[in-house]
Amino acid sequence: NIRINLCFSRPRDQDKQGEDYHHHGRITVDLFRELLPSNNYDYYICGPAPLMDSITQDLGEWGVPREKIHFEAFGPATVKSARDAGHNQEGEAENTDTRVNIQLKRSNKKVGWSAPSGSILECAEAVGAQLESGCRAGNCGACEVAIIEGEVEYPSPPGAPVATGSCLTCVAVPRTDLILDA
Repeated sequence: NIRINLCFSRPRDQDKQGEDYHHHGRITVDLFRELLPSNNYDYYICGPAPLMDSITQDLGEWGVPREKIHFEAFGPATVKSARDAGHNQEGEAENTDTRVNIQLKRSNKKVGWSAPSGSILECAEAVGAQLESGCRAGNCGACEVAIIEGEVEYPSPPGAPVATGSCLTCVAVPRTDLILDA
């Protein structure tokens, strides 16, 4: 069973509520609470990064398990860029001088990383390393590589599952110096 509810944040004058759209405003968890009898559903989110980040956080606060929240993004413009890792939640610049080293074992490359470098994939490509990638949004898993040493983090949760001891280079950023099997 599928029931579609259209939300228009800025309906045009000719758009009629009840005919062209159902709700005036943005999609929110409050709207889900109003429309759904419980939170026991799978949620598929696609849209601009602020929407996906906000909905994901609010669904978690509503008690929706992480495995019930799915993402679909079609390139870096639709997900929170790893370059945003250099800003706190208020959007203020954090100290981006912190530099960690990434060693790409198979490519025989070493590169220094700081927040403006972007994702591990972007940083690796900047030094000529050719790593596998697909969606560049953390959803397909094509960029998954084994972590030999070190730790990574994700500015936004990836949509694809990540094996223990691996990372998705297209959306991961290093937390410590890294050695990758890449």
